[in-house]
Amino acid sequence: MTGFGFNVNGFGSFPSRGAPYEVDILVVAGGGGGAATKSGGGGAGGLLQATYTIAMGVDFTITIGAGGSAGGSSNGNLSRFSGGEVSTLTAVAGGGGVASSNGNSGGSGGGGGYGNPGGTGGSGTSGQGNAGGNNRFSQSGPYNGNAHGGGGGAGAAGANGSAISGNPGNPRGGNGGVGINWKSLGPYYGGGGGGGANVYPAWAVGGSGGNGGGGAGSAWSNQFGNNGNADAGTANTGGGGGGGSYSGAGKNGGSGVVFIRYQGDQIATGGTVTASGGYTYHKFTSSGTYASG
Repeated sequence: MTGFGFNVNGFGSFPSRGAPYEVDILVVAGGGGGAATKSGGGGAGGLLQATYTIAMGVDFTITIGAGGSAGGSSNGNLSRFSGGEVSTLTAVAGGGGVASSNGNSGGSGGGGGYGNPGGTGGSGTSGQGNAGGNNRFSQSGPYNGNAHGGGGGAGAAGANGSAISGNPGNPRGGNGGVGINWKSLGPYYGGGGGGGANVYPAWAVGGSGGNGGGGAGSAWSNQFGNNGNADAGTANTGGGGGGGSYSGAGKNGGSGVVFIRYQGDQIATGGTVTASGGYTYHKFTSSGTYASG
C-alpha cells in the first residue's frame, strides 16, 4: 500500500510518520423525512465510499447533514468530505416522502404518496442510492385503500405499496430499501423509510423501515383507527423517516455520518476515535475537522 511502513514489533503495517497514507472513507447524507400525512417513506441520504492516499499535515473539512423534517418538501441535507488535493466527496441529501404526491428525488428517492392512482417514487442518485417505491391505490367493493411507497435505500429500491395477504382492500405501505453494511463491519447505513397506508373501512399496515436506520410508516383505518405515528430515521445513519397516514404523523429523517479509517495506531485527530481489527476509526456525527497528522 502507498505510504505504509513495516512494523518491527511484528503487529502488521502502519502509516509512517510524515509519509502519505491510505484512508477508507464513508460519507452519508441526512435522510429525507416522511411528510406529516398521507406520504411515502423518506429516502435515505446518499452514501459514498472511497479510498484515498492523503498527505500528512492537512486539515480536511467534514460536513454532516441533518435529516429532513416531517413537513414541506422534507428533503435531508448533504454531507461532505473535502480538503487538500483529494476529490471532494459530496453525498446528496435523501429525498422526502411528500404528502399526496410524488416522492422527491435525492441520494435515495422518497416514496410515492396518497392519491388515485397516487404518487410515484422519487429517483435516486447514481452511485449513491436508489429510487423510492410507488403508491398503490385499490378499490374493491366498499374498500378504498392507499398503500404509500417505501423510501429508497443505499442498497436497494423502496418497495411499492401492496396488499395484506393478497386482499386488495387491505393496504400495506411499501418497505424502505435496505442500506449498506460498510466494509462488512456490522451496522448498516442508509436505510429507507417505510411508507404510510390508509384504508376505508378495512385494515392497513405501515411499511417497515429499511435496515440501516429507516423508520417504519404509520397506518390508519376509519374502522380500526390509527396504529400510531411513524418512526423517525435513526440519527447518524442517514435513514429515511417513516411516511405518514391519514392521522398518524410522518417523521424526520436521520442525520448523516462520516467515517475515516486507516491501518495502525492513531496518527490523526478529529471526531470520535476508536480502534478495532488493526484499524483506527474517526467517526464524525457533527461537522468538524479531520487533521491528518
